[in-house]
Amino acid sequence: MHPSTSIAILGGGASGLTLARTLADLGFGNLVVFERGDDVGGKSCTVDIDGLPHDLGATMGVPIDYRPVVRFSDEAGLATVPFPEETHYSVAHRGPVALNRWHELPRVFRDAARYVQLHRRLWRPALHRADRALYAPWAELVAGHGLEAASRRMLCYRTGYGYGFDDEVPAVMYANLVRPQTLLGLAVGDPFMWRTGTQPIWRALARRIAPRVDVRTRTEVTRIERTPSGVRIASTHGGKLRSEAFDRLVIACDPSVVLPRLDASAFEQHAFSRIRTYPYSTVACEIAGLASGRESIGYVDENMTRTRAGHPMAWVKRHADRDIYIVHLFAPDDVSDAELARRIAGDVARLGGRLVRVHHVKRWRFFPHFDSGFMQAGGLAQLDRWQGRHHTYVIGEVLSFATLARVTEHAIAFAHRIADEPARRATARLAS
Repeated sequence: MHPSTSIAILGGGASGLTLARTLADLGFGNLVVFERGDDVGGKSCTVDIDGLPHDLGATMGVPIDYRPVVRFSDEAGLATVPFPEETHYSVAHRGPVALNRWHELPRVFRDAARYVQLHRRLWRPALHRADRALYAPWAELVAGHGLEAASRRMLCYRTGYGYGFDDEVPAVMYANLVRPQTLLGLAVGDPFMWRTGTQPIWRALARRIAPRVDVRTRTEVTRIERTPSGVRIASTHGGKLRSEAFDRLVIACDPSVVLPRLDASAFEQHAFSRIRTYPYSTVACEIAGLASGRESIGYVDENMTRTRAGHPMAWVKRHADRDIYIVHLFAPDDVSDAELARRIAGDVARLGGRLVRVHHVKRWRFFPHFDSGFMQAGGLAQLDRWQGRHHTYVIGEVLSFATLARVTEHAIAFAHRIADEPARRATARLAS
């Protein structure tokens, strides 16, 4: 693809900005990022409470696994700090509990080793190339390969942070979340978080690429029309309507959100309607008496079920001298913010704490991913063959995973794929 090709990128989160940065580094000079929010960052959402940063979205990193993100943060001079140690709690037992007893640890390690071997056999570096066994729900893979102990140990990192339920999420998604390199990173170093939060990473990146990329916030795309010659995008900013022509379109956000504005083909309608999300919320609370005087990561594993939706599953208290907790929970649409606060207060009281006040409630359409049925029917392979048709591409969480590590590495690889598109298509024709 010629560097003069004009490219519209929908979404100013980690995926869209990483793609724009990489394309700019490859020589592309006509790039526009459309972001409807007030700021860049997407699910990297950092708020200030009493002069200190708190992440309502993406929070932590893992050594080795987060290299592209760390490179961006290093370029901006943003320091990391250790992630607090985790404690598991039980509402029923009214306090901290041991997740695994000593006699259970050998089974956990044995299952983890079996998982690594299975991963190496079934995984490929793209969702559409993975072994079809990984398209079944995670629970089926676990039962079929005896991974129950390791799976229970990792539940807090899946369901606890909003990544769905084991009986419905395709195993390939969790396999992409936890790779052997992820476990290696945790073995050689501790998880970390950024001292000023994650959103400053993307604000700084947007500033650095500004001379080469037009990054537009508070810009709503209202209509996308594609013709044989290109793509026309209608958008509004500050009440003003704008219509522009581009050579290519990249959807770097949840495609199901874009669908109502897109002149979608039958395949696009079918594929994008198969994307699933979870109603999820992060609630910034002041809580007294729970982990006073120390940083804290808390998990309430018994709340990580459908029947306990709306109850706190995890929390992050990143400042030892401030009793501000970011509580993570599923938030069904019919459960009000006031009811979420009531449920948090009830569970916290049983654990010996007291909810003082709620500072922020952030609701998300969280963890977009294709369902198992779509994957098992070959939908991912179809979608990969579709890439580039109608001058359109899709990247981001649905084809990687909803973590900074996965969307950045996927965006970098896809930028090179877009740049090499003519050669790749010619190779495919010769091979056929």
